[in-house]
Amino acid sequence: MIQSARANDWDAVQLLQQQREGGIQSLFAKIEPDDREILAQAMQQVLDYDRVLVTLTEEYRADLSRQHKHLRTGRKAASAYVSL
Repeated sequence: MIQSARANDWDAVQLLQQQREGGIQSLFAKIEPDDREILAQAMQQVLDYDRVLVTLTEEYRADLSRQHKHLRTGRKAASAYVSL
């Protein structure tokens, strides 16, 4: 997921997120009491990955916002030029 996010392949990120959710649900359905420590470690790793994904998503959204602002500015300038 992180590689897809870094490549701005957000469709792949969404698909992988859905697959991950299914895997996590399956894991919880099968967990044995003796495996709780392993599960805790795995869940910590998932949370660490989530933090990275949130950061990448926020950066992507900020970039989209900058691009949108730039487009609006360009359209205003073009509109003002055509109005002359």
